[in-house]
Amino acid sequence: MSQDELQAFCLLEIEKLLQSNGKSLRNYAGMPVPNNSLVSQISNLMLLRELQYDTVSLTREHDENVSKLNEEQRVVYDKIIDCVSNKRHGFFFVYGFGGTGKTFLYRILSARL
Repeated sequence: MSQDELQAFCLLEIEKLLQSNGKSLRNYAGMPVPNNSLVSQISNLMLLRELQYDTVSLTREHDENVSKLNEEQRVVYDKIIDCVSNKRHGFFFVYGFGGTGKTFLYRILSARL
């Protein structure tokens, strides 16, 4: 990301914060304002980069690790995958002490979805 793109993106975020409080960068003399054209280009570029993930690698990661889930992780995994596969709504809160495998579960779910 170039300096101009970074500045435009930061200005946009500042503008959003100010607008949520009824203000704008335009209220402050001498303050630069976001370049909407540049912000749009950045947003599109960021979206494209986010969508360019390696599906083969993710599938391999999922297939190699799903069998390593413990019994409790597998119950959570199956429930979430079932809800997503059948287009059912659900709210899941995964909690546990450090080292209980939450991140491992999240990575496998992310690789699958």
